[in-house]
Amino acid sequence: MKQLILMRHAKAQHGSMTDILRPLETSGIKAATFMGNHLRGLKLTPDALYSSTATRAKETAHFFASAAGFTSKIEFFEAFYYGYRSELIDTVRNTDISVQKIMLVGHNPTWSELVHFLSGKLCDMSTASIAILNLKSDTWTTIGQNSCSFEQHLNPSEIM
Repeated sequence: MKQLILMRHAKAQHGSMTDILRPLETSGIKAATFMGNHLRGLKLTPDALYSSTATRAKETAHFFASAAGFTSKIEFFEAFYYGYRSELIDTVRNTDISVQKIMLVGHNPTWSELVHFLSGKLCDMSTASIAILNLKSDTWTTIGQNSCSFEQHLNPSEIM
């Protein structure tokens, strides 16, 4: 079964820097690391990891990956920052069929909207939370509206 794992970036700093450059707060680093360890324990380490180019998303992806035991190259996509759903879906569709679990790291409101679009489930994607969706077919090329079933939502504030 193919799984799509959506993770919203962890808690970021606020300040005078531009939005795309905001780094994680200490609590965000802790949450991203915790979620990586948690998914590793659930045997849900992804086979492919794609992230937004925003600093907070890149840092979330790196801390998560290290804790989860993900050893492949993380791929970064500018379209994830801007929330272009069609480009997000195309990225998944173009993933090799041998990949069983894909993780996308990005931003709200896009991630909450993407969960709803793909599964019909309303899901509030708070910082560092994860939604796990199961693809209803065995090929990434079929991903689209209502093509997934909602498996679970993991919120670090509820499980840490």
